[in-house]
Amino acid sequence: MTLTLNSYTLLILLACGNFLCIALYTQVVREGRDYIANCFLAAFCLFFCIGNLDYIFIPNHYYNYYPRLIGMGDVASLLLGPLLYLYVLLLSSNDHRFKWKYLIHLAPVTIYMIWLLPFKLKDINAQVQEFDRLVSGLMPFPVMVAYYNKVVNLIYILMIFFLLRKHHSVVKQLVSTAEENSLNWIRNLALFAFPLYLCWFLQNQGLVDDHFFGVGNLLFSYYLGYHVIQQKSIYTTLSNDFSVNKIDASGTKYKNSILTVERKTLYKDRLDALMVSEKPFKDKELSLTMLADKVEIKPGYLSQILNEDYRESFYTFINRYRIEESKRLLLDKRYQNYNILSIAYEAGFNSKSTFNKVFRESVGVSPSEYQKQHLV
Repeated sequence: MTLTLNSYTLLILLACGNFLCIALYTQVVREGRDYIANCFLAAFCLFFCIGNLDYIFIPNHYYNYYPRLIGMGDVASLLLGPLLYLYVLLLSSNDHRFKWKYLIHLAPVTIYMIWLLPFKLKDINAQVQEFDRLVSGLMPFPVMVAYYNKVVNLIYILMIFFLLRKHHSVVKQLVSTAEENSLNWIRNLALFAFPLYLCWFLQNQGLVDDHFFGVGNLLFSYYLGYHVIQQKSIYTTLSNDFSVNKIDASGTKYKNSILTVERKTLYKDRLDALMVSEKPFKDKELSLTMLADKVEIKPGYLSQILNEDYRESFYTFINRYRIEESKRLLLDKRYQNYNILSIAYEAGFNSKSTFNKVFRESVGVSPSEYQKQHLV
Protein backbone atom coordinates (compact mmCIF):
# COMPACT_ATOMS: atom_id res chain seq x y z
CA MET A 1 0.00 0.00 0.00
CA THR A 2 1.72 3.17 -1.22
CA LEU A 3 0.75 6.82 -1.37
CA THR A 4 0.89 8.53 -4.74
CA LEU A 5 2.24 11.93 -3.78
CA ASN A 6 1.38 14.52 -6.41
CA SER A 7 0.60 18.23 -6.20
CA TYR A 8 -3.13 17.60 -5.67
CA THR A 9 -2.51 15.13 -2.85
CA LEU A 10 -0.07 17.58 -1.31
CA LEU A 11 -2.71 20.34 -1.33
CA ILE A 12 -5.20 18.05 0.44
CA LEU A 13 -2.62 16.98 3.03
CA LEU A 14 -1.63 20.59 3.72
CA ALA A 15 -5.28 21.55 4.22
CA CYS A 16 -5.78 18.57 6.56
CA GLY A 17 -2.68 19.60 8.52
CA ASN A 18 -4.07 23.12 8.87
CA PHE A 19 -7.44 21.84 10.11
CA LEU A 20 -5.72 19.64 12.70
CA CYS A 21 -3.65 22.61 13.92
CA ILE A 22 -6.79 24.76 14.21
CA ALA A 23 -8.55 22.02 16.21
CA LEU A 24 -5.54 21.75 18.54
CA TYR A 25 -5.36 25.54 18.94
CA THR A 26 -9.00 25.80 20.01
CA GLN A 27 -8.37 23.28 22.80
CA VAL A 28 -5.05 24.69 24.01
CA VAL A 29 -5.78 28.43 23.94
CA ARG A 30 -8.86 28.97 26.09
CA GLU A 31 -8.46 32.42 27.66
CA GLY A 32 -11.34 34.71 26.74
CA ARG A 33 -12.97 32.00 24.63
CA ASP A 34 -16.06 29.85 24.95
CA TYR A 35 -14.88 26.28 25.55
CA ILE A 36 -18.04 24.48 24.39
CA ALA A 37 -18.24 26.57 21.21
CA ASN A 38 -14.58 25.83 20.52
CA CYS A 39 -15.24 22.10 21.02
CA PHE A 40 -17.82 22.27 18.24
CA LEU A 41 -15.33 24.16 16.07
CA ALA A 42 -12.58 21.61 16.82
CA ALA A 43 -14.96 18.81 15.83
CA PHE A 44 -15.81 20.74 12.63
CA CYS A 45 -12.11 20.90 11.74
CA LEU A 46 -11.53 17.21 12.52
CA PHE A 47 -14.48 16.06 10.42
CA PHE A 48 -13.49 18.44 7.60
CA CYS A 49 -10.11 16.72 7.66
CA ILE A 50 -11.71 13.25 7.63
CA GLY A 51 -13.98 14.27 4.75
CA ASN A 52 -10.94 15.37 2.76
CA LEU A 53 -9.32 11.97 3.19
CA ASP A 54 -11.73 10.62 0.55
CA TYR A 55 -9.67 12.50 -2.04
CA ILE A 56 -6.60 10.54 -0.94
CA PHE A 57 -8.18 7.15 -0.16
CA ILE A 58 -10.13 6.76 -3.41
CA PRO A 59 -7.34 7.44 -5.98
CA ASN A 60 -4.88 5.36 -3.93
CA HIS A 61 -7.41 2.50 -3.49
CA TYR A 62 -7.00 2.53 0.30
CA TYR A 63 -10.61 1.45 0.77
CA ASN A 64 -9.65 -1.94 -0.71
CA TYR A 65 -7.45 -2.40 2.36
CA TYR A 66 -9.81 -0.76 4.85
CA PRO A 67 -13.33 -1.47 3.51
CA ARG A 68 -14.90 -0.81 6.91
CA LEU A 69 -14.05 2.87 6.35
CA ILE A 70 -16.16 3.15 3.19
CA GLY A 71 -18.66 5.97 3.71
CA MET A 72 -16.63 7.76 6.39
CA GLY A 73 -16.17 10.79 4.13
CA ASP A 74 -19.93 11.21 3.67
CA VAL A 75 -20.58 10.74 7.39
CA ALA A 76 -17.94 13.35 8.21
CA SER A 77 -19.26 15.88 5.67
CA LEU A 78 -22.82 15.52 7.02
CA LEU A 79 -21.58 16.76 10.39
CA LEU A 80 -19.92 19.91 9.05
CA GLY A 81 -23.06 22.04 8.69
CA PRO A 82 -24.51 21.15 12.12
CA LEU A 83 -21.17 21.68 13.90
CA LEU A 84 -20.55 25.09 12.34
CA TYR A 85 -24.16 26.08 13.08
CA LEU A 86 -23.75 25.13 16.76
CA TYR A 87 -20.47 27.06 16.92
CA VAL A 88 -22.20 30.20 15.64
CA LEU A 89 -25.19 29.61 17.92
CA LEU A 90 -23.02 29.52 21.05
CA LEU A 91 -20.72 32.31 19.89
CA SER A 92 -23.70 34.64 19.39
CA SER A 93 -25.14 33.87 22.85
CA ASN A 94 -24.02 34.29 26.44
CA ASP A 95 -25.49 30.91 27.42
CA HIS A 96 -22.51 28.61 26.90
CA ARG A 97 -23.91 25.43 28.40
CA PHE A 98 -24.26 22.25 26.40
CA LYS A 99 -27.91 21.35 25.89
CA TRP A 100 -29.21 17.88 25.04
CA LYS A 101 -31.49 19.40 22.41
CA TYR A 102 -28.38 20.02 20.30
CA LEU A 103 -28.34 16.30 19.55
CA ILE A 104 -31.28 16.82 17.20
CA HIS A 105 -28.69 18.03 14.71
CA LEU A 106 -27.43 14.46 14.45
CA ALA A 107 -30.63 13.60 12.57
CA PRO A 108 -29.21 14.08 9.02
CA VAL A 109 -26.20 11.83 9.64
CA THR A 110 -28.41 9.28 11.44
CA ILE A 111 -30.70 9.09 8.39
CA TYR A 112 -27.69 8.53 6.16
CA MET A 113 -26.26 5.79 8.39
CA ILE A 114 -29.61 3.98 8.43
CA TRP A 115 -29.69 4.19 4.61
CA LEU A 116 -26.10 2.89 4.49
CA LEU A 117 -26.78 -0.01 6.86
CA PRO A 118 -27.83 -2.59 4.20
CA PHE A 119 -24.59 -1.92 2.34
CA LYS A 120 -22.55 -2.31 5.54
CA LEU A 121 -24.24 -5.64 6.32
CA LYS A 122 -22.96 -7.14 3.07
CA ASP A 123 -19.89 -9.31 2.82
CA ILE A 124 -16.62 -7.33 2.88
CA ASN A 125 -15.67 -8.45 -0.63
CA ALA A 126 -19.11 -7.49 -1.93
CA GLN A 127 -18.72 -4.03 -0.39
CA VAL A 128 -15.35 -3.53 -2.06
CA GLN A 129 -16.61 -4.72 -5.46
CA GLU A 130 -19.69 -2.49 -5.35
CA PHE A 131 -17.63 0.51 -4.25
CA ASP A 132 -15.11 -0.10 -7.04
CA ARG A 133 -17.94 -0.15 -9.59
CA LEU A 134 -19.21 3.16 -8.22
CA VAL A 135 -15.90 5.03 -8.34
CA SER A 136 -15.00 3.56 -11.74
CA GLY A 137 -18.29 4.78 -13.23
CA LEU A 138 -19.66 1.31 -14.01
CA MET A 139 -22.77 2.11 -11.95
CA PRO A 140 -24.32 5.49 -11.05
CA PHE A 141 -23.90 6.99 -7.60
CA PRO A 142 -27.09 6.84 -5.52
CA VAL A 143 -28.66 10.22 -4.82
CA MET A 144 -27.94 9.78 -1.10
CA VAL A 145 -24.23 9.52 -1.89
CA ALA A 146 -24.00 12.10 -4.65
CA TYR A 147 -26.12 14.97 -3.34
CA TYR A 148 -27.61 14.33 0.10
CA ASN A 149 -24.71 15.73 2.14
CA LYS A 150 -24.42 18.78 -0.13
CA VAL A 151 -28.13 19.59 0.24
CA VAL A 152 -27.98 19.15 4.04
CA ASN A 153 -24.96 21.45 4.36
CA LEU A 154 -26.53 24.08 2.10
CA ILE A 155 -29.60 24.08 4.36
CA TYR A 156 -27.34 24.62 7.37
CA ILE A 157 -25.54 27.44 5.58
CA LEU A 158 -28.90 29.19 5.16
CA MET A 159 -29.62 28.60 8.86
CA ILE A 160 -26.23 30.14 9.71
CA PHE A 161 -27.08 33.20 7.62
CA PHE A 162 -30.32 33.55 9.58
CA LEU A 163 -28.40 33.35 12.87
CA LEU A 164 -25.87 35.95 11.72
CA ARG A 165 -28.60 38.30 10.56
CA LYS A 166 -30.20 38.16 14.00
CA HIS A 167 -26.80 38.54 15.66
CA HIS A 168 -25.98 41.68 13.67
CA SER A 169 -29.07 43.36 15.09
CA VAL A 170 -28.79 42.08 18.65
CA VAL A 171 -25.07 42.66 19.20
CA LYS A 172 -25.56 46.41 18.67
CA GLN A 173 -28.07 46.42 21.51
CA LEU A 174 -25.65 44.82 23.97
CA VAL A 175 -22.00 45.75 23.45
CA SER A 176 -20.09 48.83 22.36
CA THR A 177 -17.68 46.75 20.26
CA ALA A 178 -20.31 45.49 17.80
CA GLU A 179 -18.16 46.28 14.75
CA GLU A 180 -15.38 43.96 15.94
CA ASN A 181 -17.88 41.24 16.89
CA SER A 182 -20.06 41.26 13.77
CA LEU A 183 -18.95 37.70 12.82
CA ASN A 184 -18.76 38.77 9.19
CA TRP A 185 -15.87 36.38 8.74
CA ILE A 186 -18.23 33.43 9.36
CA ARG A 187 -20.61 34.80 6.75
CA ASN A 188 -17.70 34.98 4.28
CA LEU A 189 -16.64 31.47 5.28
CA ALA A 190 -20.13 30.15 4.55
CA LEU A 191 -20.22 32.02 1.24
CA PHE A 192 -16.89 30.41 0.35
CA ALA A 193 -18.65 27.04 0.47
CA PHE A 194 -20.54 27.84 -2.74
CA PRO A 195 -17.48 28.10 -5.04
CA LEU A 196 -16.08 25.02 -3.26
CA TYR A 197 -19.24 23.08 -4.12
CA LEU A 198 -19.04 24.38 -7.68
CA CYS A 199 -15.43 23.20 -7.98
CA TRP A 200 -16.44 19.81 -6.55
CA PHE A 201 -19.30 19.46 -9.07
CA LEU A 202 -17.23 20.56 -12.06
CA GLN A 203 -14.38 18.31 -10.93
CA ASN A 204 -16.70 15.29 -10.79
CA GLN A 205 -17.90 16.13 -14.29
CA GLY A 206 -14.31 16.34 -15.52
CA LEU A 207 -14.78 19.99 -16.52
CA VAL A 208 -12.06 21.52 -14.29
CA ASP A 209 -8.72 20.36 -12.99
CA ASP A 210 -8.58 18.75 -9.53
CA HIS A 211 -6.24 21.48 -8.36
CA PHE A 212 -9.04 24.08 -8.28
CA PHE A 213 -10.70 22.15 -5.47
CA GLY A 214 -7.37 21.50 -3.75
CA VAL A 215 -6.39 25.17 -3.76
CA GLY A 216 -9.87 26.17 -2.58
CA ASN A 217 -9.62 23.72 0.31
CA LEU A 218 -6.25 25.10 1.34
CA LEU A 219 -7.40 28.73 1.16
CA PHE A 220 -10.49 27.80 3.21
CA SER A 221 -8.26 26.36 5.96
CA TYR A 222 -5.99 29.44 6.05
CA TYR A 223 -8.95 31.82 6.22
CA LEU A 224 -10.56 29.81 9.02
CA GLY A 225 -7.32 29.56 11.00
CA TYR A 226 -6.59 33.29 10.83
CA HIS A 227 -10.02 34.32 12.11
CA VAL A 228 -10.25 31.61 14.77
CA ILE A 229 -7.09 33.06 16.32
CA GLN A 230 -8.71 36.53 16.36
CA GLN A 231 -12.17 35.47 17.57
CA LYS A 232 -12.92 35.54 21.29
CA SER A 233 -16.15 35.34 23.28
CA ILE A 234 -18.42 38.27 22.54
CA TYR A 235 -20.61 38.69 25.61
CA THR A 236 -18.07 38.21 28.42
CA THR A 237 -18.97 41.56 30.00
CA LEU A 238 -22.70 40.81 30.25
CA SER A 239 -23.91 39.84 33.69
CA ASN A 240 -24.57 36.11 34.15
CA ASP A 241 -28.26 36.59 34.99
CA PHE A 242 -28.95 38.40 31.71
CA SER A 243 -29.83 36.43 28.58
CA VAL A 244 -29.09 37.65 25.07
CA ASN A 245 -32.43 36.14 24.06
CA LYS A 246 -34.19 38.83 26.10
CA ILE A 247 -33.19 41.40 23.51
CA ASP A 248 -35.47 41.89 20.53
CA ALA A 249 -33.93 44.27 18.01
CA SER A 250 -37.33 45.01 16.52
CA GLY A 251 -38.60 46.36 19.82
CA THR A 252 -41.82 44.34 19.73
CA LYS A 253 -41.20 43.00 23.23
CA TYR A 254 -41.63 46.51 24.67
CA LYS A 255 -45.36 46.47 23.95
CA ASN A 256 -46.02 44.73 27.27
CA SER A 257 -43.47 46.74 29.24
CA ILE A 258 -44.62 48.17 32.59
CA LEU A 259 -42.11 51.02 32.42
CA THR A 260 -44.08 54.26 32.97
CA VAL A 261 -43.43 57.61 31.29
CA GLU A 262 -42.47 59.13 34.65
CA ARG A 263 -39.91 56.39 35.29
CA LYS A 264 -38.58 56.78 31.78
CA THR A 265 -37.97 60.48 32.30
CA LEU A 266 -36.25 59.82 35.63
CA TYR A 267 -33.98 57.15 34.12
CA LYS A 268 -33.18 59.30 31.09
CA ASP A 269 -32.11 62.22 33.29
CA ARG A 270 -30.00 59.87 35.38
CA LEU A 271 -28.43 58.38 32.24
CA ASP A 272 -27.65 61.74 30.66
CA ALA A 273 -26.03 62.99 33.86
CA LEU A 274 -23.94 59.84 34.19
CA MET A 275 -22.67 60.01 30.59
CA VAL A 276 -21.41 63.55 31.19
CA SER A 277 -20.01 63.18 34.71
CA GLU A 278 -18.44 59.70 34.67
CA LYS A 279 -17.93 59.18 30.93
CA PRO A 280 -18.51 55.40 31.06
CA PHE A 281 -18.21 55.28 27.26
CA LYS A 282 -14.41 55.48 27.67
CA ASP A 283 -14.47 51.88 28.87
CA LYS A 284 -13.66 49.85 25.73
CA GLU A 285 -15.50 46.79 27.09
CA LEU A 286 -18.67 48.62 28.15
CA SER A 287 -21.83 46.54 27.75
CA LEU A 288 -25.53 47.13 28.22
CA THR A 289 -25.63 45.40 31.61
CA MET A 290 -22.55 47.30 32.85
CA LEU A 291 -24.15 50.65 31.99
CA ALA A 292 -27.49 49.53 33.46
CA ASP A 293 -25.72 48.75 36.75
CA LYS A 294 -24.23 52.25 36.79
CA VAL A 295 -27.60 53.87 36.12
CA GLU A 296 -29.22 51.42 38.58
CA ILE A 297 -31.96 50.18 36.27
CA LYS A 298 -32.78 46.87 34.64
CA PRO A 299 -30.92 46.16 31.36
CA GLY A 300 -34.24 45.60 29.60
CA TYR A 301 -35.48 49.04 30.65
CA LEU A 302 -32.24 50.66 29.49
CA SER A 303 -32.54 48.94 26.11
CA GLN A 304 -36.15 50.10 25.82
CA ILE A 305 -35.24 53.71 26.63
CA LEU A 306 -32.41 53.74 24.09
CA ASN A 307 -34.56 52.23 21.36
CA GLU A 308 -37.77 54.18 21.96
CA ASP A 309 -36.63 57.55 23.29
CA TYR A 310 -33.18 58.02 21.77
CA ARG A 311 -34.05 56.01 18.64
CA GLU A 312 -30.61 54.42 18.89
CA SER A 313 -29.07 51.06 19.59
CA PHE A 314 -26.71 50.74 22.54
CA TYR A 315 -23.78 50.62 20.09
CA THR A 316 -24.86 53.83 18.32
CA PHE A 317 -25.63 55.61 21.60
CA ILE A 318 -22.21 54.89 23.10
CA ASN A 319 -20.31 55.68 19.92
CA ARG A 320 -22.09 59.02 19.63
CA TYR A 321 -20.49 60.04 22.92
CA ARG A 322 -17.16 58.58 21.86
CA ILE A 323 -17.21 60.62 18.64
CA GLU A 324 -17.94 63.82 20.54
CA GLU A 325 -15.12 63.01 22.96
CA SER A 326 -12.69 62.26 20.14
CA LYS A 327 -13.61 65.53 18.38
CA ARG A 328 -12.80 67.38 21.58
CA LEU A 329 -9.49 65.53 22.01
CA LEU A 330 -8.45 66.09 18.39
CA LEU A 331 -8.66 69.87 18.92
CA ASP A 332 -7.30 69.93 22.49
CA LYS A 333 -3.78 71.38 22.57
CA ARG A 334 -2.84 69.00 25.38
CA TYR A 335 -3.36 66.07 22.99
CA GLN A 336 -1.57 67.50 19.95
CA ASN A 337 1.26 64.99 20.36
CA TYR A 338 -1.18 62.06 20.39
CA ASN A 339 -1.55 60.06 17.19
CA ILE A 340 -4.96 59.02 15.82
CA LEU A 341 -4.82 55.58 17.45
CA SER A 342 -4.08 57.07 20.87
CA ILE A 343 -7.00 59.48 20.47
CA ALA A 344 -9.23 56.54 19.54
CA TYR A 345 -8.20 54.59 22.64
CA GLU A 346 -8.62 57.65 24.84
CA ALA A 347 -12.18 58.15 23.58
CA GLY A 348 -13.13 54.50 24.21
CA PHE A 349 -12.62 52.84 20.81
CA ASN A 350 -10.55 49.67 20.74
CA SER A 351 -9.34 49.76 17.13
CA LYS A 352 -8.27 52.40 14.64
CA SER A 353 -10.32 50.90 11.82
CA THR A 354 -13.57 51.08 13.81
CA PHE A 355 -12.75 54.62 14.94
CA ASN A 356 -12.14 55.80 11.37
CA LYS A 357 -15.28 54.11 10.07
CA VAL A 358 -17.61 55.40 12.79
CA PHE A 359 -16.05 58.88 12.72
CA ARG A 360 -16.41 59.21 8.95
CA GLU A 361 -20.04 57.99 9.09
CA SER A 362 -20.86 60.53 11.79
CA VAL A 363 -18.79 63.59 10.78
CA GLY A 364 -18.32 63.05 7.06
CA VAL A 365 -14.53 63.22 7.09
CA SER A 366 -11.74 61.15 8.62
CA PRO A 367 -10.34 62.09 12.08
CA SER A 368 -7.09 63.39 10.58
CA GLU A 369 -8.98 65.52 8.02
CA TYR A 370 -11.23 66.89 10.77
CA GLN A 371 -8.19 67.82 12.85
CA LYS A 372 -6.47 69.58 9.93
CA GLN A 373 -9.60 71.53 8.97
CA HIS A 374 -10.27 72.89 12.44
CA LEU A 375 -6.73 73.46 13.66
CA VAL A 376 -5.90 75.49 10.55
